[in-house]
Parts: sequence; C-alpha cells; structure tokens
Amino acid sequence: MGHKGGKPQHPLSEYFYILPNEWANKSNKKCICRACMEAVGKDVALNDESMKLTNTRRYCANHIREYSFFAAKYLPEQIEAILTLAVLPKKHANSPANSSSTSTSIPKKKQTKVLQYIGQAEELNIKANCLVTDSAGAYAAARRYLRNEMRDK
Repeated sequence: MGHKGGKPQHPLSEYFYILPNEWANKSNKKCICRACMEAVGKDVALNDESMKLTNTRRYCANHIREYSFFAAKYLPEQIEAILTLAVLPKKHANSPANSSSTSTSIPKKKQTKVLQYIGQAEELNIKANCLVTDSAGAYAAARRYLRNEMRDK
C-alpha cells in the first residue's frame, strides 16, 4: 500500500483495512481489523460501526491486544512482535539536543564570578559584546549590568 504525502502510515496499517472515505477526525481515517473482517465477513464489518476504529498506533495496538479474532489468527509470539511495531522509537532518549553541545548553565553563586571574569577581560582589553546563558533572567540581568557599566565609558 503506497503513501502519497501527508502523514506516513504507521507500521500496523498492514493488519488493518483503511476505509478510504471515512474520517475519524481531520487527520486520521477510520479502519477495520483484517482479522475481524475475515471472521465476521467483509460486508458485516463494513456496515458495523462498532468494528470501525481510528487508524492510529494507539487504537490499533489496543485493538490487537483486546480482540479475540486477532488472537485466533496469530500466535502470542507473533502478536508481541506485531505490538513492538506500535512502539514509537525514542529519538532523544538520553542524548543532548546536539551531540556536540555541553551544558553551560551557571548557578546563581557563580554568576558573580562570571561578572568578575568579564571585568578581567576588560582589563586585558577584550571586549565582551554578549553573554550567552540558558537562563533568560540571568542573561537579562547580565545585559543590564553591562549596559550600566558601559554607559560611563
């Protein structure tokens, strides 16, 4: 089954018949479990609203876990393998947003040291145009401090 743009199909779609003209909401179509359709017949399944569900990973996985028609067609090991397809991969589990980035957060105790370092940089004729922190409040406070210091010069 091809995909022509928009949202890509989730990996459980091969186990469900997607109803082409029935929408559950603006983004997702309705679907019927193929195992249920084989058990009760295609015509009955298409006309029974209780057999239709939203074509999302969560609803499809819950349907696979709960309905006996699916359990009758597949072995428990196969069902577990199919359900692993429903789990979204964790892209950013324990890694920073950028692998080369490091944490530069400054505790409040050390903010005064940062200002001392800025003063030392000025003594060495190094001009500090900007101080980048991950805290908007700390950045704004340092900017105000530098603005007040630079007014006199």
